[in-house]
Amino acid sequence: MSEKPVYEELAEKIKILEAQSIRDKQALKVLKDYSKLSEKILTNSNAIIIGLNKRHRIVMFNKGAEKLTGFKIQEVIDRDWFKIFFKPEVYDEMENVWKEAWGIESHSYINPIQIKNGDEKIIAWRSTGIYDDKDETGDMLISMGEDITEQKLAEKKLYQNLQFTNTLQ
Repeated sequence: MSEKPVYEELAEKIKILEAQSIRDKQALKVLKDYSKLSEKILTNSNAIIIGLNKRHRIVMFNKGAEKLTGFKIQEVIDRDWFKIFFKPEVYDEMENVWKEAWGIESHSYINPIQIKNGDEKIIAWRSTGIYDDKDETGDMLISMGEDITEQKLAEKKLYQNLQFTNTLQ
């Protein structure tokens, strides 16, 4: 039984490593392409998409959020979400909601926000946490919101009409 010369074994190992390297480069390109696509979707979506760090500072604010709130990303990035979008009288309530939401994988909540022109919008939020056990600097709560202000106003009007109808009977 003859053994292969060392140079032939090395040549085979090099070919295997080259093939693996090509596959790795292709996989990395696919991941980069998906990352670019995801970023475009998040940035350009009409849905309100925000990302907050542990201190509720804004680290992501998409075009949908800009359109609804009237604020540009440059005006809000790295600022406290609470101080911009909540009235002081709801800080404590929202801090409790925040403590409940931070650290879990998924959370839903409905709350009003105050937009740039002073109007109030009612937003239904669905949040997902991204957490790194080793380093909190990249931790973020990503929230997608839907403006349900008109729906809530219609519900309120319907309720008032039902109450009025009941008083007539």
